[in-house]
Amino acid sequence: MQGLQDSLANETKSSAGDKYETGASMVQQELDKLQEQIAISNKHLYQLKEFLNKKNDSISAGALAKVNGQWMLFGISLGLLKLDNFTLLSTGFSAPLAQALLQQKMGAEVEFRGVNQRIEEIH
Repeated sequence: MQGLQDSLANETKSSAGDKYETGASMVQQELDKLQEQIAISNKHLYQLKEFLNKKNDSISAGALAKVNGQWMLFGISLGLLKLDNFTLLSTGFSAPLAQALLQQKMGAEVEFRGVNQRIEEIH
């Protein structure tokens, strides 16, 4: 991000003023995109911190659950996360599977798209 800010500051007008305006505009657009991504990441980090001390006995925001052998984190949509041999699906409640599992307790089975989804563990 600092590199883009430096580029914007160092951009000088050339004999073709449009070139400067176009270059400065492109750099500013990239800065805006990065700032938006940082804001989204900060929001996700805040949500994750809120989840840390929460005890869950059913599928709700912050629940970490093992469903049919797959670990899932509910309430924040980060997608599929992999670390070494561990895979975690982080999903928000707009996802159809998350909606089907919402408020279910450990041991519950829910049919989703013709497949039984069994909640094996909840943390």
